[in-house]
Amino acid sequence: MAKYVIGVDFGTLSARAIMVDVCTGEERASCEYRYPRGIFDETLPGSTVRLKPLSALQDPSDYSEGLVWLLREVLQISGVEPQAVVGIGLDATASTMLPVNERYVPLCHDETFRGNPHSWIKMWKHHSAHEQASHMLDVAVQRKERFLQNCGGRISAEWMFPKIYETLCLAPDVYKSAYRFMEVADWLVFLLTGRETHNSCMAGFKAMWSPRNGYPSSEYFRAVDERLSDIVEQKMSPVAKVGEKAGGLTLVMSEKTGLLPGTAVGVANTDGHHILAALGITGSSQLAIILGTSIIHMLANEKEIMVSGVGSIVEDGLLPGYFGYETGQPAAGDMLAWFVENMLPSTCHKLANQAGLSVFQWLEKEATKLSPGSNGILALDWWNGNRSVLADMELSGLIVGLTLQTRSEQIYRALLESMAFGTKLIIENYRTHGIKIDRLVACGGIAYKSQLTMQIFADVIGLPIAISKSTQTPALGAAMYGACAAGKSAGGVDTIFEASSQMARLQPDIYMPDNGNHTLYCTLYKKYEWLYDCFGKKNKNLMAELKGLSSRESVCEYE
Repeated sequence: MAKYVIGVDFGTLSARAIMVDVCTGEERASCEYRYPRGIFDETLPGSTVRLKPLSALQDPSDYSEGLVWLLREVLQISGVEPQAVVGIGLDATASTMLPVNERYVPLCHDETFRGNPHSWIKMWKHHSAHEQASHMLDVAVQRKERFLQNCGGRISAEWMFPKIYETLCLAPDVYKSAYRFMEVADWLVFLLTGRETHNSCMAGFKAMWSPRNGYPSSEYFRAVDERLSDIVEQKMSPVAKVGEKAGGLTLVMSEKTGLLPGTAVGVANTDGHHILAALGITGSSQLAIILGTSIIHMLANEKEIMVSGVGSIVEDGLLPGYFGYETGQPAAGDMLAWFVENMLPSTCHKLANQAGLSVFQWLEKEATKLSPGSNGILALDWWNGNRSVLADMELSGLIVGLTLQTRSEQIYRALLESMAFGTKLIIENYRTHGIKIDRLVACGGIAYKSQLTMQIFADVIGLPIAISKSTQTPALGAAMYGACAAGKSAGGVDTIFEASSQMARLQPDIYMPDNGNHTLYCTLYKKYEWLYDCFGKKNKNLMAELKGLSSRESVCEYE
């Protein structure tokens, strides 16, 4: 009998599940669950209180209800017998964090705290904790904390501890009542197994933890704020290694999903960090790229090399036996959607409709007619701040070169080019520090839907780009770790390398760089670097001051 594993991938706006054959990698079934409640960035449900600028909150019910629906649905669609399903793996964005009580019930489900924004899920792109992140960094620098070496010398507002510290500063009653602050992925694993964990991937990349030294010391947290001195002991779950079995499916979840009780459930993972194996990457010199709402880059290297501007460097963080490096650009699909929703004239919508195309398809068709540099436009893709290599979430987007003759498709192409330039700068930063990159492998919605974007990336960077055959690569990666949790004796696998060799697939066609276009883009890239340094380093306060002016108009009870 064939054996199967389920991978569940929780993204920004929706979650997906796939049923995969362990031996062949065949995807037997897939389904998607759109979060019905969505993202709260202005007010909470049933409330008129304005949220802080840069807030991004969610309801945990979107995740818990989605988890049950997806497991039940993918089992039903696949036609696979429950006894043939040997493992479940799941991932989620990070740091996407929620406070829970002693029964692991989210505090926002308690009427006492429902009206308090800090009791809800703080998404990965919840960036309002930048002041807390800055203070934590200042203290770490003053104390010459060793953990900074593995964090690229920075602490991001996207990470777990700044978000918790923000809760302590602005909602101390929520902080006091929280039994644990959990990554939503770990909370979902608890719902499946009844076992509390903090997966080593998210702990390493998003919570300053390392397998050698653990979390930062209590002395450091006390120096940040004496109320934080016991945060690790009192508020954090025990760390469990990715690739291990978290536990077996509980009887309650078995009845809800139709899967057998005791089915192996893997320790959770980050949505981007486990894709290397799913892309067939089992060694160094190959950069994995996810192009979706944001852009994430993952790289494994045999040696630990301190690279400035890297999100984190975590031993065994991406592949066993390798040091994992993470970088990223926090606006990609979000930026393009913003342009279409807010800046595109009605005439473009009309022309797209007449051509029988979506607006994005029409823009791609028109932008493809343009040659590199013909726009006379350059953009900085900082619509959601900069993650790498500047690590400054107060930076904002920029377009230069606009004239009365500028057309919508020219701006759209410039935005695509800005994404590619940002990735090239990150790659060049790696190379400057002695890390070799000679191959790119991509996945994500943009990688599958936009041939123009992928060709621009190949032309700008000057390297070939392979694309995952699976359109659900993060879910496939999760499924692989579900197979690891089951183990070979139960019909799974014993190592992630074994899972990759059996289940990973790439598309046959590869995007090759056009030498002529690459030469043109090299010239344009130098101008991009100048803008990058001018507004990201020399005059970076300008963007922060402008953001400060705009935020004064926002009234928030919890500031």
